[in-house]
Amino acid sequence: MQNDVFIPVAETVKRQAELPLKDQNCFTVIDESIPSPREIQSEETIVLPEIVSMTDYIRRHYEKEIICACMNQIYGLQLCVMYEGKLFHDVPGLGPIDYGEEELILTDELAPGEWGEPCEFEHQPHVYAADVRPVDGSITWMCFRRIADGCIEADLTIEMVFYFRYGNRGRFKQLTQKYYTTLWMDMDDSPNVEFGDFSLRRHSRKDSGIKLDEYLVPIFKWDDIEEESENIIFSTVSEGLSDPKWLQPGLFAERLGLNIIYLPLYKRPRTASILFFGPGEVLIAADSDEKLEPIPVKVDGNTIVLNTRKPGQERDAIFHECFHYVEHRLFFQLQQLHNTDISRLAQWRPVKLKKEERSPIEWIEWQAHVGSQCLQMPKRLLKQRVSDELKDMCKLERHIGFKMQAAGRKLAKEFNVYNYQMRNRMIHIGFAAARGALNFVDDDYITPFAFALSECHGSQTFVISPKEMTDEYVRNEVFRELIDTGRYIYADGHICLNAPQYVVQQGDKLRLTEWANAHVDQCCLRFVRSYIRYQQTHYVFGQLNSDEEYNGRSLALSLQSSAEDALKQAQEMSQVLLNLPGSFSGTLVAHMKRVGITRDRLAEEAMMSGTMIKRMRTSERDLTLDQVIAVCIGLHIPPEYSFDLIEKAGFRLRNTPEHLIYKSILQTMYMEKLMNIQKLLAKCGCGELRLKEKSE
Repeated sequence: MQNDVFIPVAETVKRQAELPLKDQNCFTVIDESIPSPREIQSEETIVLPEIVSMTDYIRRHYEKEIICACMNQIYGLQLCVMYEGKLFHDVPGLGPIDYGEEELILTDELAPGEWGEPCEFEHQPHVYAADVRPVDGSITWMCFRRIADGCIEADLTIEMVFYFRYGNRGRFKQLTQKYYTTLWMDMDDSPNVEFGDFSLRRHSRKDSGIKLDEYLVPIFKWDDIEEESENIIFSTVSEGLSDPKWLQPGLFAERLGLNIIYLPLYKRPRTASILFFGPGEVLIAADSDEKLEPIPVKVDGNTIVLNTRKPGQERDAIFHECFHYVEHRLFFQLQQLHNTDISRLAQWRPVKLKKEERSPIEWIEWQAHVGSQCLQMPKRLLKQRVSDELKDMCKLERHIGFKMQAAGRKLAKEFNVYNYQMRNRMIHIGFAAARGALNFVDDDYITPFAFALSECHGSQTFVISPKEMTDEYVRNEVFRELIDTGRYIYADGHICLNAPQYVVQQGDKLRLTEWANAHVDQCCLRFVRSYIRYQQTHYVFGQLNSDEEYNGRSLALSLQSSAEDALKQAQEMSQVLLNLPGSFSGTLVAHMKRVGITRDRLAEEAMMSGTMIKRMRTSERDLTLDQVIAVCIGLHIPPEYSFDLIEKAGFRLRNTPEHLIYKSILQTMYMEKLMNIQKLLAKCGCGELRLKEKSE
């Protein structure tokens, strides 16, 4: 789902080159992880809008006032200075320096007895008189909480620098003293700021409200978002906590006071929606091809704009923006305070981030992305419904993967969400077995599967698409060596051990056997998904990587358990290779005879004419590598035979990206239909096999 976080603009601003904030958090892989910003690998320099933190804002606008108030409390004998474990009050006129009769001299080391003995106040035991000269001060630390709508509370640490001495003689020392105070700010309309008394000690108390970061973005972990989402439902549509039919996006928006309008957004193909906190303007397309000048349209505040050019995502988009509206208004108000021309939020600039640092907008979008799912499928209600469905299926003699798939399909309809969303939410709320259900790979659902729950968690998965498999084969030498052992084959979304007890041919497809389907952790490779952002596009790509330690152990165990079968299979294959003719045409004829395929059938499987197959059986002239690969796939022969046939045709697969893709397909997907292989090659970007004959 693509959404814009709010895009506030000044009333008369045209923004034809405006960049949507949400475009820096575009997920190209929809899975259960929803990675937080700190889990995303990113280049150190990224592009961010010009934004201000609350710490900077307070320093810029209120620090002098706060420091002055602290000094006044020191001068007014309301605030002490601590030195060598004793408390001191400033006493004006303690020494002749007050009358300009003595030069102020600083020292780091006092002579013994230079100041004499401190003088205790009679009316204030354990407090002593001193000459305290505040020099400067600064706010060194702040933390923030949201205590009500539009209101924040901030704990501040103030560091004051003094010239100090007690007694009426001697040199001064420079001291540094920390003080603590609390600031309250009402962010609605013009800011109303108050701060309390200062103290030497931070008062211990149970903090109320929601903790905020320096940009006034809530500091939420996943569980916090779950809880906050249920609080939003309770205060907005409380019936939704017990009945999913009340979880309607339009009803949520209405009760939050949000309007919804539909507009064809100009040059925003990835943007599903925009939330306007305040009045603004948006550009819409004047024609379907976006060749004409865009039309500016004024938008009222508290409005969600849905992009009519990105249909089918309205439900997600509205819940996404509702979460923004409730949780991220303070961030918007802070930026509005920072700059009256708030359209500058759309100006982007390169920013060098420190290690582990992430943009607040990334956190805002991650929270809204997670929150939108939690609002549509609240944890406690969904957990109860899943448990009820599984209880009803307790006597069904199928493994948990099938049960989770049945429950997921039913509940997706009940909650009016997509199957993949229900699958992901079931995983989020603790049903890890749902990883084996509702997995969509290359235009179809794969068979539900089961596994030992301890063997798959976090970003781990046993499911991989053909393209992801070829990408990893090209990219990862260790994975390539694993596949090149010839021990694995691609079957129904998995890379599985290639043995009869694990894989079986069903029609045109390879499937896992019943046992393997219920124990994929014992026969299939495992992968780990990582997330990478590319600076130029702000896209977040989900990338599968081979779990090398797990897969290496899996290979070793399989070799141990089936060493005798592996040796027998290798001996049989070696015998076939030794008995094959030395020519391409002779070897082709031998393989056709061995597998029992006719010329016409091979022509159909290899997507060639019968005349071409006839010529290949008798002559090796004018062959192309693409044609030979097509014949290998059409024969559905193991990789060792394919590589032998390719070599006899006078070709050799090298370590170029294109040839590595061919090798990965011949290694693991030789049982697939050539039509599917052609689609895969197109997805991989190397182009389909060119099979047209010269006469064509």
